[in-house]
Amino acid sequence: MEKRVVLLVVLCVAVFVGWSLLIQALYPAKPVPVPTPQANAGAPPAPVPTRPEPPPPPPKEPGPSRQPQETVKESRLFNKKVSLVLTNKGAGIRSGKILVAGLEDVDLLRTFDAEVPHLALTADNAEADLSRAAWSVTGESERSVTYLYRLGNGVNIEKKFTLGEESHELQMVVTLRNSPSGAPQKVRLRLVALTGLEHDSPYRFDYYGNGFVATVLDGSRAMQTIPYDRPLKEGKPVEVRIPDEERKAGRRVDWFGLRNRYATAILRTPESPEWIDSVVFKPTTQDTPPAGKLKALGVEAASQELEVREGSNVGTFYLYLGPVRKEELAVVTGASDHMLSYGCWGLFNPIGRLILWIVGVAHQVTGNYGWAIILTTLAVRLCLFPLTKKSQTSMARMAQLQPKINIIRERFADDPPRQQAETMKLFKEEKVNPLSGCFPIMLQLPIFIGLYSVLDISLEFRHAPFLAWIHDLSQPDRLIIFGKPVNLLVTALHEFNLVPLVMTITWFLQAYFAPKPQDPKMAAQQRMMMFMPVLFGLFCYSLASGLSLYLFVNSLLAMIEQRVIKKYFLPAGARPGMNSPTDPAVIP
Repeated sequence: MEKRVVLLVVLCVAVFVGWSLLIQALYPAKPVPVPTPQANAGAPPAPVPTRPEPPPPPPKEPGPSRQPQETVKESRLFNKKVSLVLTNKGAGIRSGKILVAGLEDVDLLRTFDAEVPHLALTADNAEADLSRAAWSVTGESERSVTYLYRLGNGVNIEKKFTLGEESHELQMVVTLRNSPSGAPQKVRLRLVALTGLEHDSPYRFDYYGNGFVATVLDGSRAMQTIPYDRPLKEGKPVEVRIPDEERKAGRRVDWFGLRNRYATAILRTPESPEWIDSVVFKPTTQDTPPAGKLKALGVEAASQELEVREGSNVGTFYLYLGPVRKEELAVVTGASDHMLSYGCWGLFNPIGRLILWIVGVAHQVTGNYGWAIILTTLAVRLCLFPLTKKSQTSMARMAQLQPKINIIRERFADDPPRQQAETMKLFKEEKVNPLSGCFPIMLQLPIFIGLYSVLDISLEFRHAPFLAWIHDLSQPDRLIIFGKPVNLLVTALHEFNLVPLVMTITWFLQAYFAPKPQDPKMAAQQRMMMFMPVLFGLFCYSLASGLSLYLFVNSLLAMIEQRVIKKYFLPAGARPGMNSPTDPAVIP
């Protein structure tokens, strides 16, 4: 039997490699281009850091006219980590890129609304929509730009954007000034924080994309997540507002924003609670290319009524634009704990970070993240081998005792307490712990969940190639891309993914060669469970190739491990599926 299993495994791998090379030769597949959204024709490309030009001379102080300049002017702010294009039309961000390895090609804050930029500001009592109007540019340098708009009631609204030399955060200082001789004015502001966030790719965008609001009270934060498609399903914007009793106790909005699979935009708010009264999430008005059906999620915020006297009212915001990684998220207090989860709401984060470190070391050795996944999976299986051996040994002992347990059940069928007592007595005499078979498996689950999560959301695997047709471990392998969708009974296939198919076959073989219990009921149940790998294979068909590769290698190693333990570590009389010696006479 063992020789046939080894031969079957070798043939399975040979068929996998042979079929891959044959298909690659017959149908050479080109790399699937990752869609890069195009910004508006009017928006210039992200700048390449060059020798800075001398700043233009500051314009003259605007006169008493209410109307600012109508000329549209764009400004560029960039450092080693982010590149931003700002416009005076709406006084906000027209385009934003993260200059981090793996994300440079994504215009994360491209123009989702042709008229309104990100971080646009307007006032309820303004004579015009300030988020679409042209503001005066009153100051500009290499790292900062200042905009000004004068309301009809004499209140000046100033917005100053400043970008540090090496920071993922853009500072926005909003200053409200009243005229020296004017009466106190009341202003209620509305901030169009983000008109949308690029999805990066159509792959499971509705699963990864969401909005969030973090509130704080006495240093303790609570985070509310808004799923990407919730406003679409409810057919209306989703508003987040702090209850009055909590607001009176001191709770305020600390930060809010949007995220996709690998990146996020987080807006930290002023400490004064009057600046953020409510946060609203709603779909944008423009579809995102190339699919034409992927709507973006936007977020706005409204202030309470602000009283502007002779002095000024100042609110300082910070926009974080960067990857969802622990190191970069450290600038936003609590963001890493709430947003970066390697399973079970962050419970397995230490395990995930350790696995990510192991994958990084394996990548340094191999130079390829595909082989790094294989080496990491192999290392994890080797480290967990003692637990696996203990679990299978315990299950083998339980299978050996099953005939005696059945006799106890039959003899004391009408006396459950006595039946349980005699069963426990048997376990004690045979020195068998009935939980020792499941407990080692439970210890392994957090590790495999953490490994799965690391491969799912880590930026390192974006655009990382493996072998042959697998050009991106963060996407399905797409051996063959169909010109037209292939309609099946329950779904339509747009491509043929080979790795999940081989993975499903491996799962089925693992279930087929699993130890056969002697209990007829358990044996019948096991036969029924043999179809579960096929069902799970359908669910996993469209997974990213890195995840499929991990599941395939893990199942293959588990099957080999199972046969090795049975052949070399279990006594002949205790091997599952074999006739175990029983002696009914020892049962009282």
